[in-house]
Amino acid sequence: WPDDVIRARLEATQRLLPHGIGRPTPGANLHLTLVFLGNVDAARRACVADVCGRIRAATIEIVFDEIRCHARTGVAWASARVTPPPLSELAGRLQTALLPCQYRPEVRPFRAHVTLARAMRRRVTLALPEPIVWTVQEFCLVASTLSAGGARYAVQRCWPLGG
Repeated sequence: WPDDVIRARLEATQRLLPHGIGRPTPGANLHLTLVFLGNVDAARRACVADVCGRIRAATIEIVFDEIRCHARTGVAWASARVTPPPLSELAGRLQTALLPCQYRPEVRPFRAHVTLARAMRRRVTLALPEPIVWTVQEFCLVASTLSAGGARYAVQRCWPLGG
């Protein structure tokens, strides 16, 4: 979950997208997903929290250096051309550790990205004028609530990296 400085940089990056052709992700919803869990009941949430509490990893530096969008999916995202191996390893370790929590692993390879906008109507690939360097110091369990106005996210709990 980004801190205020990284969130502000990501919001500034949203302004690089062509004006009027998409729906920007609200600043409070900007995040990087390590593992998507879907709907989780209280028992599974307790299992996930227990697993996450046992994960140990160093802080991780991610360099977001481009914006990409595919018109077919309508999603624009800030991308790290190179996903740092420690980040991929953390996502993989979480996927494996979450198997006892009835988690179904993602079949696509993990890619570091932050969704910037939806409903984009054309393909975009832009190099960022200045890369966003995010030193990730924690990972969080986040709940989403869907409504007519879109998703709202609430951080449930975070675990430190690097310690």
